[in-house]
Amino acid sequence: MMADPLPPPHIPGQSAFQLPTPGPSPSSSNDRPTYTCDPPAPPPPAQIGPISSATGLPDALAHIPIDYIIDRLRSMAPYYWHRPETTNCTIIVPTESLRMFSRVANGHSAVAGTSSAGPLGAIRDARRSSAPNAGARQPIRVRLHQDYLTAQSALFRNLFSHSTITHLDPASAGARPLFTFSSLRHPRMTGPAHNPTVLLPVPDHASFALLVHYLYFGDTRTIENALRTGAITWEGCVRNVEYLGLRDEIKRFLGRWWRLWIAGGGQRQLQRRATDSVDEEDEDGDEAGKSTATSSRHQLGAQTVSDVADQEAEGREYTRIPTKVHTGQGLVDADELAAMLERV
Repeated sequence: MMADPLPPPHIPGQSAFQLPTPGPSPSSSNDRPTYTCDPPAPPPPAQIGPISSATGLPDALAHIPIDYIIDRLRSMAPYYWHRPETTNCTIIVPTESLRMFSRVANGHSAVAGTSSAGPLGAIRDARRSSAPNAGARQPIRVRLHQDYLTAQSALFRNLFSHSTITHLDPASAGARPLFTFSSLRHPRMTGPAHNPTVLLPVPDHASFALLVHYLYFGDTRTIENALRTGAITWEGCVRNVEYLGLRDEIKRFLGRWWRLWIAGGGQRQLQRRATDSVDEEDEDGDEAGKSTATSSRHQLGAQTVSDVADQEAEGREYTRIPTKVHTGQGLVDADELAAMLERV
């Protein structure tokens, strides 16, 4: 039996902390009743007062620690991640120029040709081939649960708790951000209040899906792997985190990752180990006796020169060209930005 949809957290009188606990499905047809009829409608949720814009929770539940709520949400993520029928909001992320999505007309978003949403796990750009215009990329469209967003994102918390506001400045979502964003980045909300559609022009659409996965599961390994392989950029991920007003946990992770893998040369060391591993496999694959003594001496000499170069490189302090990040308020050194994130 499928779980009921989540109640809208921003409607007064309903709780944002009423995720139905997943229950076991009937194992066989024998477990089903012999008669067929429509099940009775579930009772309405208890009237528990207005929703707090500071926490996204009803005032009556303000005594519950937010960390406990997030832990409970993440414990149920494996169940809800693949069940879009239980969601209560739709997020549309543009992948083209912002000016194509800068207007909202007739109560509908200016996004045309968006594809239907599939399972939550299928957040990908594979839908580009079905775009109505040749060469155009379709926006990312995904259906999510408001509880996961409001509990961890100041931007969504403010947006959903003020249902009369259709345009929200990310800078108003919480404390003073490290970045400032253009007015074209303001999210736009349309549709009914209990199941809205949000046009969300995030600074970096490539890392959005991974951040959504993090909000559900609390696991940073997918983000770390994508950063190491270059599938996403560190700066783009940081911009999204600041734009969404996410909690300090993910900011500290990004600050540590930069310090260890970029500032500390961890990526360079990993690449060197991978290169050394390939060289060793090539050497093991050579058959003994096919090389002459002369070629062996030449090969030995080349290896010696390479070893000396490696030793000299390891003995020198690793120098890296400083990276500057434009925050909207000016250029900031990436090392300094990472340090600020790690200290939050």
